Amino acid sequence: MALTAGAVRVGVTGRVWVAPQGTAVPTATSGTLASGYNDIGYASDDGVTISVENETTDIRAWQNGDLLRRVQQSVTFSVQFVMVETNEYSLKTYFNNYTHGAGVTDGIVTMNGSQPFRGAVVLDVVDGTNLLRFTFPDAQVTDRGDISIVNGDAITYDVTMSGYPDSSGNAGYLYVASDAAS
Repeated sequence: MALTAGAVRVGVTGRVWVAPQGTAVPTATSGTLASGYNDIGYASDDGVTISVENETTDIRAWQNGDLLRRVQQSVTFSVQFVMVETNEYSLKTYFNNYTHGAGVTDGIVTMNGSQPFRGAVVLDVVDGTNLLRFTFPDAQVTDRGDISIVNGDAITYDVTMSGYPDSSGNAGYLYVASDAAS
């Protein structure tokens, strides 16, 4: 395979979109998102991290303890990001609720033991005219970082969302714009 510098991608910018559970995810890099998707706003300059976590069991021989086989016990696909904006969608994603008051600027979040946000997630990664689109048809917030309130710093909302298998058995998909694969 030839070495192609033009095939190197950088996550220059992008968007993280969330939607209620059951919302259709896109099946290509082109086209508009289905109704129900909302942009979470700015993410921290740490970017977005996609993780694949494998748990395995080693099968070893009596002779010298040789490794004979490694069996995958489980795999988890997740997406982690830190929301920098305090808005309706960042709060709904972090706390799984936000209710508007009488005015546009009024609202309330209730902090209780309800299940964390679960829904569809789309991550668009843009590098010039190249687009990578990660989709998670069914993802749930499975970890929340602390909310730090510090003079001179943005209040942030750190979430990790784990993907659950869809009807095809896939936790997520990556779509690559045709010119991005060159």
